[in-house]
Amino acid sequence: MTARDRDAEGRERVAGETHDDDATPAVTASTLDTSLDGASVPTSEGTSDAGDRASARTLLPPPAEPSADDLEPGSGVERADALDACEISEPSGTPSMSPSERPSRLSIPERETYFELHEPLAAAPLIGCFAAIGTAICAADALAAGSSLGELALATTFGTLLGTFVGAFVAAWTVPFALRWPRLAPWLSAFVGGLLGVFFAGAPGMFEPLVGPHGRLVWAAVVVGPLGGAVCGFVLSRAVRSRSMISSTVLLGAALAFAFVEPRFVALSPYPTAEWLIRLAPWAAAALALHELRRKRSRPLPPKLRWALFAVWAAMALVPLTRATAAPGELDGVLALRHPQLAIRLLRAATDLDGRGSAYFGGRRREVLVPPPAPRPCAPPPLVSAPENAPSVLLVTIDTLRVDHVGAYGYDRPTTARLDALAERGRLFERGYSAGGWTNVALPALHRGAPARSLRWRRLFATNEGLLEPEEIPSLGPERRVKFATLVLDDSGTAGCNPPSLAAQLAAAGYQTAAVVDTGGNAFLLPGFGLDVGFESYDTEPFDDDAEVARRAVAMIQRFEPGRPFFLWAHFYGPHAPDDRHADAPDFGDGAIDRYDHEIAHTDVQLGRLFEATSEDVLTIVTADHGELFGPLTRAHGNDLRPATVRVPFIVAGPGVTPGREGAAVGHVDIVPTVLAAVGAAEMGTGVGADLRGALPGGRVVLTDTWRFDARGRPTLDHAAAADATQIVARDLILQIDRAYGANDFARVPAAPAPRPALHQALEAYLAAAHPFPRTRR
Repeated sequence: MTARDRDAEGRERVAGETHDDDATPAVTASTLDTSLDGASVPTSEGTSDAGDRASARTLLPPPAEPSADDLEPGSGVERADALDACEISEPSGTPSMSPSERPSRLSIPERETYFELHEPLAAAPLIGCFAAIGTAICAADALAAGSSLGELALATTFGTLLGTFVGAFVAAWTVPFALRWPRLAPWLSAFVGGLLGVFFAGAPGMFEPLVGPHGRLVWAAVVVGPLGGAVCGFVLSRAVRSRSMISSTVLLGAALAFAFVEPRFVALSPYPTAEWLIRLAPWAAAALALHELRRKRSRPLPPKLRWALFAVWAAMALVPLTRATAAPGELDGVLALRHPQLAIRLLRAATDLDGRGSAYFGGRRREVLVPPPAPRPCAPPPLVSAPENAPSVLLVTIDTLRVDHVGAYGYDRPTTARLDALAERGRLFERGYSAGGWTNVALPALHRGAPARSLRWRRLFATNEGLLEPEEIPSLGPERRVKFATLVLDDSGTAGCNPPSLAAQLAAAGYQTAAVVDTGGNAFLLPGFGLDVGFESYDTEPFDDDAEVARRAVAMIQRFEPGRPFFLWAHFYGPHAPDDRHADAPDFGDGAIDRYDHEIAHTDVQLGRLFEATSEDVLTIVTADHGELFGPLTRAHGNDLRPATVRVPFIVAGPGVTPGREGAAVGHVDIVPTVLAAVGAAEMGTGVGADLRGALPGGRVVLTDTWRFDARGRPTLDHAAAADATQIVARDLILQIDRAYGANDFARVPAAPAPRPALHQALEAYLAAAHPFPRTRR
């Protein structure tokens, strides 16, 4: 064939293949599938006529230039991918490709289009990634805790169930928005992060007040919380949408590393909301990063492999449901782990249909509360004349003083020289326990000489203007808000009568009674909430420093009538946060523990002034309301009953006290019987506790509690414990889990020895006889 003939034939072929763009019909999915599944495509050397070739080519529109949205990562395809997707004809002069040699018809752009039209299928891989992250995090949690193989397997399945639930929740809210408006996804993430930051900062009532001694901390929470959440949300979304293999891998690794490291070095929050937000923060980052890594594949998994993975996923998510009828105690090993614990709590909440607790997944049902008895006046303590030689009594309580930071207990820093001197001439109790994990539980039990759950309480609500009764809450204006609920002693007789206070009993015996109390801003230490009962003078004027507490206490001693015994209670607040600098105490450094020791040393100086104002004939008792738990970033108390929180110094000196060191377990409930025995009024006691001036029997068990409530009056923490000289057995009454601690284990994450049966039995008996919390809610 000559060149002229070839040119003529080419012009005829081009003319036969020319078509009108406006008249081109849209390609259908069925036609596209048929053409890509092996239907022959006409070529210049094929046997089909020109009309068939024209019909075949009109099934597809000509390649179009991709828009800006098509080039956006996550919303479309790049230009080369778009052109490749539309090009199905083979170049002239090349042999036709067999079906096995053709690319898969589920190429990247077509799969993206498929997901846009079927959003539930688009969410399934994301949910699967959350399930995989839940499995990995819970498995790492169990491995780090040294769990058995059976507990590891069970914790892993609970993690799969929890990840599936969290992934479904996240996908339901994010997938539709991200598919339709991908450009707004980072800003939506920033907005959600900001809202979480507001919730993070406001959950413990941080917004009130914005001025005062805690003003800087409040402003930091208000600003850093929402701003940090918004920045993290924006950066996280941009990092995920970048589709960078490196950024997704780094994000995934950092999230998993944080989830593993956090329980040991980072999270020590003074309220549960922050702790759970910190726990769950890496989940979203890790799952989204894993989702992006999965999407890097150019081909989907084979159908058989996909069905196999789905079957494994479903089986692992359903395994926890087989433990629905587990008896109390069977799931303690899993409940002790931080992340699987959340899955069990969700399952219990889902099966608690009447608000009385769930009997499933190791839970316990609560008994129906009986109506309280009719109000009746509580009889005052009987009048008992103190003997002529009855000693005066000085009771000193120090807020937030850990036993292992006192020199007499072996601390190597010079923090407590005056307190150590008192211990040398008196009696030091090596195993002293607080009656509660925080002040509002410990001090009422101390002054009434009874464990906290044997007392009668009433519920009040803390607002920015003080404590209010539940019936006053509906009348709150917009300028007032409820921060949390708390319990205070109920001496009205509505729910029965509490034991009389130590001050009331001593006043009935003819003692002069006074108290100098630094409240530290805690309203429940003010008059009217049970701690002031029996005191002739109860001084709670604002204190700037422990030096002022000592000055007023010394002035009170000087005002007492000579020749008549007195009872003085002085409460020092110095070691409690926040920290200040003092010229009369050594500077140990800038770390949290260094500043804490500095405050202890300053308080010790003020104790020396108080001790100098009293003689050795005064019965002196020094203890703390609770301890403190330290982490690298913060410190807290009241969230548990481990040794660092409830082991406190216990020193008694004065007439009738046998000097030396005592190894038996003692507690706050022993203070009232000790004082009453010393003043010759032992018959006024309730029979609870022991006289600490003499020998104590071995094997003594003491009880301690802690609880907290949210702004609606619902318990967020509820723990009780029994302790002896070697071990503490604590029960989380919300999770229904028991955990044991060594009495000397002050580590931030203490070991968990096997609970001693005697302590377990004592705890069961205590809880069986305990009075329930009042049920009043706002």
